[in-house]
Amino acid sequence: DESQKNLNEALQPGAPVDSKYKDWKVSELKYECEQFGLSKSGKKADLIARLHGPKPPKAWLERKRRNQYVPARHDTCGSAILVAIWLNQRHHQGDDTWRGMEK
Repeated sequence: DESQKNLNEALQPGAPVDSKYKDWKVSELKYECEQFGLSKSGKKADLIARLHGPKPPKAWLERKRRNQYVPARHDTCGSAILVAIWLNQRHHQGDDTWRGMEK
């Protein structure tokens, strides 16, 4: 079937279809993508491929949920910013007056 072919192609080269996701509904895949801060657009194969890709660091997700500044994409050279965010958060742990880093 065509959708299975697309799914297999999305996970190439040589990657087997992950049974964790292959039987999921598109709505479930979109929800899982949303939990990781990933794009929810595209077909089932796109969503599964995205879930197999890099996930954003915890600091990126926490800041995004609090509507604080994060780089537009988590899988680019913005990772240096994320390290700075993590170090800054670690430094200010327990400081009730600290509001987080500003853009």
